[in-house]
Amino acid sequence: MFFYGHNNMITEAQPLLESDPFDCYVWGNNDWLKNSCDLTTTGWGTVQIPFDYYANRPIKNAAQYPAAVTYLYHKHTASLLGGPYDFGGGERPYKLKWEDPAQKVTYGKLGSQSLKWLILYGCKAVINSDENGDYLPLANKALTAVHGGYHMILGHRYSYFTSDLMPTETFARALLFGRPVQEAYFEIDPIQNSSALAAEDYPFNWETSTMERDTWVYPIAVPNPAFAFSERWIRTLSPLIGENPKP
Repeated sequence: MFFYGHNNMITEAQPLLESDPFDCYVWGNNDWLKNSCDLTTTGWGTVQIPFDYYANRPIKNAAQYPAAVTYLYHKHTASLLGGPYDFGGGERPYKLKWEDPAQKVTYGKLGSQSLKWLILYGCKAVINSDENGDYLPLANKALTAVHGGYHMILGHRYSYFTSDLMPTETFARALLFGRPVQEAYFEIDPIQNSSALAAEDYPFNWETSTMERDTWVYPIAVPNPAFAFSERWIRTLSPLIGENPKP
C-alpha cells in the first residue's frame, strides 16, 4: 500500500530532532484552537499539546506510546498507527463526520489480511534517527506494536518539500525487475531522509533478512508475530546504515 499524504508522529519532545514547526490543533472552548507544534520543544500528544482526532481524544500519553500519524492536514482527520491506537488490535472509536455520534470498530493489526508493504510517503512517519543520523526508537515503539504480518513499513525520518521528490516510476520499475523493496525505495530518496522498519525471523542475519531480500516478485515468509525487527535509514548518500534488530 502506497500512502501519499501528510504524516508526522506524536511523541515526547525530542531535542535532537530537526526543528520544524507545523500547525496543530487542540480542542478547547468548544472549538479547535490552532497551535504551533515543534517536536523538538513541545511533545504533540502530551499534556502540553494533546493530540485530538475524531472520537479518541485527547491523547496525552504519546511519551509512553508514540504513534505514526497518517494524514494530519485537517483538524480531525487522521489515523494513528500505534499500540493503544488504530491497528493495535481491539475495539476503537471512530466517526465518519465530526458531528456524528461515536461508533466503534474492531481493528486487526497491519498485515493480518493481505498487506505486505506499507509506504508512508510523507514527512516524519518513520522516525528512527535524529537530525545527525543517530538512532531513535520512536518508529520501533510505534510500528512494531501494530505488526500483524506485514513485511515492511517505509517512510521518511524528517520533513521535505514535494519539490524534492523523485519520480516514483523508477521505484515501480525496480520492483517489477525484482529489486529488493527497501533498496528500490531508498533509490528514490528525496533529501537523504528515507527510513524503513522490517519484520524479521530468528536467528537474525542481515544477508537473509527481510530488509535485504524481500522483493515484490518473490516475497519471503515473515513470521507473525515477528521475532525481531530490523531498521535502516539514510544518513548520507553512501553508505546506508542499519540498526541491530530490536525485540
